[in-house]
Amino acid sequence: MTPQRRAHSFTLPGSHSVTMKTICAAVCQAYELKADALKEHTNRTAVSHPRQLAIYLGYVLTNLSYPTIGRTFFMHHTTVIHAIKKMQALVETNGAVRELVADLRTQLTAPVQREMFPKPISTLFEVPGRREKRG
Repeated sequence: MTPQRRAHSFTLPGSHSVTMKTICAAVCQAYELKADALKEHTNRTAVSHPRQLAIYLGYVLTNLSYPTIGRTFFMHHTTVIHAIKKMQALVETNGAVRELVADLRTQLTAPVQREMFPKPISTLFEVPGRREKRG
């Protein structure tokens, strides 16, 4: 059996931390679901498949234990293990799922984009309270 992982998030150099909250948001956006849809107690494929994907990404991208991932979705850790195994099999056999997982991993682990100049360059050289004299 795999040892349980204990840290709460994983951070790549130059990137932002990946949490279950960011994973759920990305999966909901990809499947066009409401933010709390993954936590619903339903077995509909339209919700259960994205939930399993979020669980799989949580396992791959964070150091959270099975019970911790399960608490995010109000489920038992053995259900989390089943979801991870199911998604691993789908990633190996289904090209569309493999591509979706790769896209979501890239989106979640990409460095945070920051603007080089948050203000217009002309305002960087102005001195507050002074006006230019015209002559």
